[in-house]
Amino acid sequence: MEKIELIGFDLDGTLVDSFSGSYITDCNIISKIGKTIPSIQDYKIALAECGTNWEQFFDKFGVKDYETALNMYHDSPHTLDVRTIPRAKETLEEISSKNIPLFLSSINSKKENVLIKLRHSGLQEYFKDNSIFVDPKTKVRSITEAYEQAGIEPSKTIFIGDTVVDIRDSKEAGVSSVAVSNDYSFHPR
Repeated sequence: MEKIELIGFDLDGTLVDSFSGSYITDCNIISKIGKTIPSIQDYKIALAECGTNWEQFFDKFGVKDYETALNMYHDSPHTLDVRTIPRAKETLEEISSKNIPLFLSSINSKKENVLIKLRHSGLQEYFKDNSIFVDPKTKVRSITEAYEQAGIEPSKTIFIGDTVVDIRDSKEAGVSSVAVSNDYSFHPR
């Protein structure tokens, strides 16, 4: 592997613990417009199986109005309730001390929600506004845009995430990836 010159991170489950807020939000949505409220394990399995196909995810729990469900999710204050994962700040500090640029790629549909989560977790100082990329469907475009914007070859870029989707999207974007397995992940180990 070539020398790493750019490092990207997923946010939820990698740098911040937002699982509880997301689970509460989705259970509220399902109880209002769906049928079966999932256990935490079933919720994680559905996320792993569906990836970023939110229509398929919600359908597993009897939610047929996918657009309403997504709007309810993104408007919920619970999804912004986050805390920093242990050692995340120290890791970002260490990378920053080596003058390696950082970027963030998230499947949030609202950049302002990502900025709020960064502020609440105390991690905003590590990511400039132009190094934060959001796309509700995939991280492929975000990762590609990040290394192109930085003028760094994909072979010198690495992406760190906590899901199978993160690894798949990294590979599709042409960069190496690192998977973290922790108790904050949205996917079962």
